[in-house]
Amino acid sequence: MVADSFKPGFQPGDYACEWIVGDRRIAGQISLEALRPPQASLFGDVEERDWSKGVDLPQNHDYDRVVGRIRSGQDVVLTDTRITDLDLLFGVAPISSVTSPPHDAPHIGGQFAVKTNPLADRRWEDEQDGLIVDCTYDIQSSMNAHRHTVLFSPVVELASHTSLTVDEWMDRWVRPMLRIAALATRRPQRLTWLTVSTAPVDATGREWPPHTNGVVFGSGIEQAPYEADYPDEWRRPENRPLFTLESMPMTLPELLRRWVDLSSDGNLFLELYGLALRQADLPPRARFLYLVQALEALHAEEHAAEELAAQEEFAAQRNDVITALKGVGLPSSTLSFIRGNWSKTKMPSLDRRLRQLIDMLPVEVQNALVPPPGNVVAAELSAAGNTKLEGQVRGLRNDLSHGRRNFADRALLPWVGIVETLCRAHALRLLGFEDGGIADGLVAPAAPDLPA
Repeated sequence: MVADSFKPGFQPGDYACEWIVGDRRIAGQISLEALRPPQASLFGDVEERDWSKGVDLPQNHDYDRVVGRIRSGQDVVLTDTRITDLDLLFGVAPISSVTSPPHDAPHIGGQFAVKTNPLADRRWEDEQDGLIVDCTYDIQSSMNAHRHTVLFSPVVELASHTSLTVDEWMDRWVRPMLRIAALATRRPQRLTWLTVSTAPVDATGREWPPHTNGVVFGSGIEQAPYEADYPDEWRRPENRPLFTLESMPMTLPELLRRWVDLSSDGNLFLELYGLALRQADLPPRARFLYLVQALEALHAEEHAAEELAAQEEFAAQRNDVITALKGVGLPSSTLSFIRGNWSKTKMPSLDRRLRQLIDMLPVEVQNALVPPPGNVVAAELSAAGNTKLEGQVRGLRNDLSHGRRNFADRALLPWVGIVETLCRAHALRLLGFEDGGIADGLVAPAAPDLPA
């Protein structure tokens, strides 16, 4: 799977084609649009029918795979990965130095030049899955007598020793790459386009140049170019990537495999946090509640045995108390009232669960989990007796989810940041990052002391 051009070689639009269905060839067209599955149209009967005997309408036909040929010669099968902000994840700029004429040079004189950075290319060969991953940059330059432009676009090239379908590529590697990029860059990322190719191998094991290649269209693929950029905006602490290819504690294939393994195990925390991670436009109230729910799912997953033991102990104590009440001669109506209104399930303590999750994190991260001074939400929660962080998060969750209170977005945003930091830290922990890497990613470095 490679991307070898700055722009996709096939543009969105309607294309006349010939569809191959069984042993029949049927004229039709295919409509290709960004962010939408391809739409196939066939002009004629898909299967031969004896219309004189009557036929039910509409006619439905199910095929695992439909193949056609566009009139201009390209094959179509309805089934290099380019993702936004990969330059932040790569962590190394493709240009190492820039040369330009000095300020006192003649108006027309001197030289403009750039030197590329070989350290911007990374490659991993993974024996477990027979996968080769190249993180590199495509280069586009435009030069003439009046203009000189150089642009770079980050691209991930994936190659497998074994054949994979497009769906397998998407499930095993492309979608996990999107999730990892979103986690690292702290915001949703988009698949700008995807190209595929096959490389035949001869008897000696030598790969020949790809003989089949194409552009994949489908939901979530934008079919739009992406240019690498390093604006000053990303240097703000809240926009710093959590990690880069250089700072990862494992290879990129290992990290992607770890995400897939956790997701395939039905990890509800990753599912819920992943949904929030992909929706940057969630209102602060909804985002806060969603992330607290993800944290509750995480605790339930990792402390299932402990919670079960506590529930069994509670059930036994409840039975003992009811038996003791019977022995003191309480009226049967009173006992019935107690049984009916005393839940058989131990009431969960969100404070305790949050505290356990907080205590699992590096001290540097714990110390950063504080609302800003003067925050109206913190003041109101403290006045209600919630002075500890876990109690404040629980109190705010209860007020918002039960509709008892609401706050302006600007007052809620610091609390969204707190629970999102908790989610990010535990996501990194689950992926195999150690305390040092978690702290480095989530705690902004202290500003240097100014000279006296």
